[in-house]
Amino acid sequence: MKLNELSKRVLTAAIGIPVLIFALIKGKYVFLLLVVLVGVVGLWEFFRIMELKGYKPAKTAGYISGIIIICSSYFLKDYSLAIFVVIIFILSAGLFEKDNKSALSGTGVTIFGVLYLAGLISFAIRLRNLSSFINARHITNQTDIYAVFFPIAIIFLSDTGAYFVGKAYGKNRVAPNISPKKSWEGVVGGILTSLLAGYIIWRIAPQILPLKHVLILSVILSIAGLGGDLAESRIKRDAEVKDSGSIFPGHGGVMDRVDALLFGLPITYIYLCWYFN
Repeated sequence: MKLNELSKRVLTAAIGIPVLIFALIKGKYVFLLLVVLVGVVGLWEFFRIMELKGYKPAKTAGYISGIIIICSSYFLKDYSLAIFVVIIFILSAGLFEKDNKSALSGTGVTIFGVLYLAGLISFAIRLRNLSSFINARHITNQTDIYAVFFPIAIIFLSDTGAYFVGKAYGKNRVAPNISPKKSWEGVVGGILTSLLAGYIIWRIAPQILPLKHVLILSVILSIAGLGGDLAESRIKRDAEVKDSGSIFPGHGGVMDRVDALLFGLPITYIYLCWYFN
């Protein structure tokens, strides 16, 4: 018997959520390994899309560079130097290519892919180890877990609220040339859902932030999630592909699952750094 789309999504979530929770609680190398895996698979999907567009990314150099950036976010307090190192590494890797006709485009999409996927997803590591980077007495290991859980939960629930409200009441399209199904009514529904979700999390989880900041961050994350989703949709639209991959039945690929988080994670990190400092 074939599973329908909703059944596939539920089954995928039933497997994926426990894995995420386990890695999040264990932290350290377990969580680092999960983020590296997500980053590398995401890069594989991105490079595949770029190849469909006719580009020739330096894939091996890209994978190595992605791992370097993600691991640097764990081991180094300031890993901005790692970004310059991987750019030099990718440029140097191109010196051994025989075909120079695609040098500029191939190198460009490789660097972009590494910074876009590995660079932004690496903020999950920064959030999970927030207590190592910010000197504040209220920041503990419990805070670190909360710092990752909060944006993931808010963005997921906001997206869910936007989907159902948009499906029921959506008429005015946000970006019809990029994502025809997204509506302004859905955006409002997503923001309201994020506010409700933020309040519930604030009530049942450790109250790391005052309610005012929880609600502000919830709205920001809802909007950031939409931006991340549309950014990835634009890339796929240009390449004329529906999903970045099929690793998650009913959900598409890794890029399809983390696109909103790629904007939400660094914004959460910046907000928490500003608040605690």
